[in-house]
Amino acid sequence: MFNIKWDPDINGVLLTTEEGDVNLPVRPVFYEELDLLGFQDLGFNYPKSVEPILWVAGRNYYYNGQRIATTTGGGYYEDIKLEIFTKERNLEATDLKLIIEQNREKIIFYTHDSIDFIRSTVEKYKNSIDAVTVSYSGGKDSIVVADLVNRALDNDSFIVIFADTKMESPDTYRTVNRFIHENPTIKFLKAEYEYDPLHYWSQFGPPSRTLRWCHTVFKTAPYLKTIRKYLGNNRSKLLTFEGSRAEESPKRSTYQPIHEGPKDICQINARPVLYWSSLEIFLYIFSQKLPLNPSYRKGYTRVGCIICPFTSGWGDYVSSRKLTEFTSPFISELRKNALSNGVQDAEKFINDGEWKKRSGGKYLNLDSNKVAVTSNKEEIIIKLTNPSSSFISWLKAFRPLVYSNHQGNFEFKNKIYSLTQSQQKNNEIYKIHGEIINDVLFPIMRIANKAGYCVKCGACESVCSYDALKIESKSIINEKNCI
Repeated sequence: MFNIKWDPDINGVLLTTEEGDVNLPVRPVFYEELDLLGFQDLGFNYPKSVEPILWVAGRNYYYNGQRIATTTGGGYYEDIKLEIFTKERNLEATDLKLIIEQNREKIIFYTHDSIDFIRSTVEKYKNSIDAVTVSYSGGKDSIVVADLVNRALDNDSFIVIFADTKMESPDTYRTVNRFIHENPTIKFLKAEYEYDPLHYWSQFGPPSRTLRWCHTVFKTAPYLKTIRKYLGNNRSKLLTFEGSRAEESPKRSTYQPIHEGPKDICQINARPVLYWSSLEIFLYIFSQKLPLNPSYRKGYTRVGCIICPFTSGWGDYVSSRKLTEFTSPFISELRKNALSNGVQDAEKFINDGEWKKRSGGKYLNLDSNKVAVTSNKEEIIIKLTNPSSSFISWLKAFRPLVYSNHQGNFEFKNKIYSLTQSQQKNNEIYKIHGEIINDVLFPIMRIANKAGYCVKCGACESVCSYDALKIESKSIINEKNCI
């Protein structure tokens, strides 16, 4: 990652190894963003050009190396405040060709570094994986990763996969379709979840920064199911190139270029642009003439779901103005959730991003008394009221399990536990006898909750690398595969 200097002579940017002029991520600003912010209403004149007109670092806008404006505020119900620092009103588009030429040496340097990384990573894992995949979202980082992998490898040696959350913007779908059209020789798969996202918003509650269930349900699970079906191998192991970058967040700044995880994990994640800056991503896209998702022209700093707990007030502002039709159903769900929380001012709750901080399901409109577990040193009693799935099916994870005619036993850590089951109207009662320690109690409690509340989203099935779990009309554990 290079430092950044302004080039006032051409309203440009320079990558440098010397001390930079700015320490914040820098991105280009197009006329669509200026229109949204109201620059034209303040007397500014600028062309409707393909090229950028300004550059922005944080919330400060630069022209010819000088800060000419800044913004504050913003949210679903809050306008952006624009403050101007210049009397200049005539703005010209940048000369991208000249900017690319002046940075070409640096672009080539970090490009080749990433291509070498891709080739060496594939060489390292080629004998222990079943496929090389590229996680493609239609955002700028994944656009670059897909192009780098295509340059580094034969285009029949990897598969690009787009996980459609059904919460993507129209711009993203257009970008994905353009990628498919322009790269007919690249194997491309679309993974999508079968249900409408709002189905699970009502089940799980809106996703939050703490409870990011949406990523597993709408992305990870469909991604893995799709590639396994394509390969005809439910125990396939993947090497996946993804577009995570350290600059994006404090958490991602701790990422390593390769993440193997536990030895039994079914996916190895490799990050060829981990140390690239946002500006380096844009310069690569411009230099290679790659399609840029139109959302970036409108002011988005990141592209993903149209409503997301990780977006800033700025992103919420842009979505509320540009994607009102698509965000309205989710805003309605947020409003209902706020009201059920006893929030007096739902608009403020949503605008301030309070929904993004949710860490529990206390206020969900669900029956919260389906599972009751009591225990002592010799017995665990589980009471399930109208459970959504079979307790015995989940208990097969404790193998070997022998069960017939409402009684049985299983082994755990060289100890034998007996099991009996009885019925009381809508209640299933299970009693487990043996030496009860936390090591066995806590997993049993988790299994009880699985049986009581499973909504068959399929997330757990997708992350089982031993093909031991099937989520269909009922949950089935294959004891031969389960470890």
